[in-house]
Amino acid sequence: MVKEVRNQYGVFSIDAGVLVKAEIAEGVTDLVIPKDEGITQIGKDAFKDCSRLTAVNFPPSLTKIGAYAFSGCSNLTAVHFPKGLTEIGPHAFFHCSGLEGQLV
Repeated sequence: MVKEVRNQYGVFSIDAGVLVKAEIAEGVTDLVIPKDEGITQIGKDAFKDCSRLTAVNFPPSLTKIGAYAFSGCSNLTAVHFPKGLTEIGPHAFFHCSGLEGQLV
């Protein structure tokens, strides 16, 4: 069952720990994904083409970022990964031209 969580950052659709879709609130550029919702995965295409995002802060419970999750977020310049992250899907940050460096 999909649960909708609304906060100052937007509306997040969560299904069994997977954030499947997000609608970011107007004016939000620095996103904090909800920490108290047991999110373990960001689903495929969840934030695709959200070009106004400049930074994303993930909850400590996150272990996986799905394919194309942030594809097309061209203004994204900062991503703060939790220590427990173990998997980043193919092309998760495709066309995120503002990001620099390498994922290790």
